[in-house]
Amino acid sequence: MDVEILKQFTMAGAKPEEAIYRFLGKEDIYKKFLKKYLDDTGIDSIKQSVVKKDAFEVFKAAHTLKGVAANLGLECVQNKASEITEYTREKSFDCFDVALLGSMVTELEECNRKVCEVIEIYCQ
Repeated sequence: MDVEILKQFTMAGAKPEEAIYRFLGKEDIYKKFLKKYLDDTGIDSIKQSVVKKDAFEVFKAAHTLKGVAANLGLECVQNKASEITEYTREKSFDCFDVALLGSMVTELEECNRKVCEVIEIYCQ
C-alpha cells in the first residue's frame, strides 16, 4: 500500500494494514471489499430505525455495521457504531436521549464520510 494513502487512511481513523493481514495479505481482495463497503446501507438503516423509533433495529443495524467496519479496519466507524450498539442494547426507545443518539449518529456519519473519501481515492 502506498505510504500516502496509508497516511490518509490513518488520518481518517482506519487501520488498513491490519485488515489486509486478515485478508491473508491480499490487497486486491481487500480493495474489492472496500468498494462494496461504499454501497453499504448500514448508516441509512440506523437513521431510518431512529425515525421509526425502533430500538431493536437501531441496535441490529449498528451492530452489523460495527462488525463490517471491524473486518475492514475502519476503526473510527467501528468505534462510533459500537457506541450506538452499547447505548441501544436492551433498551426501549422511550429510554433514549434522542439528542444524544442523534449526536452519535452524526459522529458516525462524519467518520464514515472521511473513510469513504479515502476509499474512493484508494480504489480508483
